[in-house]
Amino acid sequence: MNSILAAALNSSGVFPFKPFIDQCCAQNAVYARTYDEKIYDARDSPSKHLVIICCMDARIDLFRILGLQPGEVHIIQNGE
Repeated sequence: MNSILAAALNSSGVFPFKPFIDQCCAQNAVYARTYDEKIYDARDSPSKHLVIICCMDARIDLFRILGLQPGEVHIIQNGE
């Protein structure tokens, strides 16, 4: 795990979720290598010109619930 990330998460350096963070970092590296700018151009506005505001519940998969594809809407998740 990145030492800066580890320090930010827990100044003692002991972090019980290290395997999960390592998995996320590895998956991000794979995603970055295979990212196709022609499909997901960050300069484009969402194709549906819509913003959805919802709670930050990790169990909610708005893309699946609403039948959305990446790049169609902005999603703002609010936490309390």
